[in-house]
Amino acid sequence: MSAWPDAPSVLDLEELALAIHRSGVEQPPSVVLLTETSGGFDLGIWDVPQLVSHPASSLVGWQAPSACTAVGLVAAGSARLDARPGSRPVAVTMLTARDGRWTTAIQREGDALQLLSQPPLGWVPDALSRVLRRSTPAPDVSLSRCVEGAWLAAVSRVLWPDGWSSRPAQPRWDGLAVLHPLAPNGSAATAEVLAAASRRLDTQSDWNRMRRLFRGGDLAVAEICPPGGRRVPLERWHDDGSFCRWVCARQDDAETLVGEVVAGLDQDVAEELVKALVSLPAEVLKEALLR
Repeated sequence: MSAWPDAPSVLDLEELALAIHRSGVEQPPSVVLLTETSGGFDLGIWDVPQLVSHPASSLVGWQAPSACTAVGLVAAGSARLDARPGSRPVAVTMLTARDGRWTTAIQREGDALQLLSQPPLGWVPDALSRVLRRSTPAPDVSLSRCVEGAWLAAVSRVLWPDGWSSRPAQPRWDGLAVLHPLAPNGSAATAEVLAAASRRLDTQSDWNRMRRLFRGGDLAVAEICPPGGRRVPLERWHDDGSFCRWVCARQDDAETLVGEVVAGLDQDVAEELVKALVSLPAEVLKEALLR
C-alpha cells in the first residue's frame, strides 16, 4: 500500500476523483482507501495484482477497517459507452464514502473527463458498498432467471463441447432435461414439470434464503485482498442485492444465449426447451424459435 503525498483535509469526493485522475496514478487497476486521522485523512493506493481476474474480485469477502472513510477502484479497459459503434479505451475512477455519497470519473479516449454523482448499479459498485458494510439495491433478477441461465449455459456446453466454432451435437430432450438445476432427483422431467419447478422457486424462495444457504464452492472469498481489514464468509459479507448481482454476473446473458442454443437444436427439442423457460420474455422466445 503506497501513501498519497497530499491527502485532503476535507473529504470532497469529486476533488479526490479529479486528483487521482490527474496524478501519477496511471497504472490501474488500483484500490483506493481513505482513512480518517486526527489531522484529516490519509489516502492509500493498493495495486491489484495482475493474477486477479477482475480488480473488484479482490474486494469480495473483504471489509475495510472501521476507520476507513471512503473506498474506490481505479481501472482501465475498453467499453462501448454510447451509441457510436465499437469500443474505445476508457479509464474509470469510482469512489464512495461511508455516508453513501458516490463520485465516478470516466475518461474515454478522445473525450473530456466526466464526473457522475449518482450511485452506479452493478456488482462492482455493490462490492465497494459491502466493503464499507453498506446495503445495496434490492435484487433485480428472479431466481428462476438465474437457474435458467445456468441451465442454458450447461446445454450450450453439451451442444458445443469443443467450442463455438465446432459443429453442434444433436442431443435428445432427456439429455438436456437432466441438466436443469431443478430436475427432480436428476431425472429427465418434461418441459411442463421443469417450468412448474421454476415458478415454485420464485414463489416459495428468495435471494435471502439462497444467500444464507450459500457455502462458497468455487466462488470463495478472495485470497488476495487489500491490506488491513478482515475477511468475512460470503453468505455474511453479501446482502441479498449484492449476492444476486454477483452470482448473475458470472453467467452469460440468457436472452442472447437462448437464441444460440435454440438455433443449434433439432426443432422438436428446441420447442421443448422453450416451453420449459418461464423467466425470459415471450417475444425473445418466439424470436429464438423463428431463427
